[in-house]
Amino acid sequence: MTKYYLQKPNFKKLQKESITGVDMHFHTEYSMDGISRVDNALRKAKNLGIGFAVTDHNEIKGVIKAEKLKKNQFFVPGIEITSKIGSHILVYSTHASNLIDFYDKNIKPLRKINPFFIQKTFAELLDLAKSNGFFVGVPHPFGAGITGVKNSGEKFNVKKVDFIEGINGACLRKMNIKAIDWASQANKGMSAGTDAHNTSEMGKILCISDSSSIENFLKGIKSSKNVICGKEENLFPEAIDMLERYIKEGEKQGMKKELLNYKTRFGTEWPYFKKKFEKMGSHFHHYYMHHHYSTKKEGERPIKEHHLKWLKEHKHFSHLLKHFS
Repeated sequence: MTKYYLQKPNFKKLQKESITGVDMHFHTEYSMDGISRVDNALRKAKNLGIGFAVTDHNEIKGVIKAEKLKKNQFFVPGIEITSKIGSHILVYSTHASNLIDFYDKNIKPLRKINPFFIQKTFAELLDLAKSNGFFVGVPHPFGAGITGVKNSGEKFNVKKVDFIEGINGACLRKMNIKAIDWASQANKGMSAGTDAHNTSEMGKILCISDSSSIENFLKGIKSSKNVICGKEENLFPEAIDMLERYIKEGEKQGMKKELLNYKTRFGTEWPYFKKKFEKMGSHFHHYYMHHHYSTKKEGERPIKEHHLKWLKEHKHFSHLLKHFS
């Protein structure tokens, strides 16, 4: 079983001992609900002395840009694909060019039908990625809503996956504990990542190994020859909630201080966050709801009535209503 520690990474120790720490789940501005600039992400990773994987939703533009801009940095090309039901699956490659070819032939054509939900089941996506020689795993299996395959009820053969994500920064602690227990029962190696959608969250959760190549690093995850560590943080969904209240209700007592806190944390990416939020409107919210709100079965973070109305009105998201209402 992969060793895990639910505490913040020690960056100085990693650098001193020349150990590779990688944030294996990170979104850029090319994810619909992401705002991280690729150059910002590369700069922060370099400053922290870590590597990272770009895993945008149904998109590889962030991978292409990072591959072009990186300079002797540990970078893992990846993609997080959403099944037609709503479950997420993580796919990694040792070479960006291979992932780009896979995307162009298999994912891009299906985005024309529905850019948010690729019209294949989780099992079909798993078989497709594995048949192309990729490293494939289950992110946040017990995550909020139906993004986690253990919540969506999709059937697949767990023996086929290479890893299970044990620590995800956007999940509650109990969700990650369930994921760790499941990985142990299934005898699967574990990965970990912040699932950050803005640069300030990068590196708070890491997958650690003494491997210096992407191929050996991924093999180490599969064979449990790695360590995962970090603590959960829900900065991005909290910021969205706050910004929605601010726009809808106007500035109230205490909100100005709260707003300033998020502006400080997001730094130069705050204006882009606000602009994207306002420009994309309900589209931004649709994707966000699918990611962060609880289903009617969970009842922990119930969806709001006006959000249900948006889902009903949008042809690409209306199938989610049965899970949330």
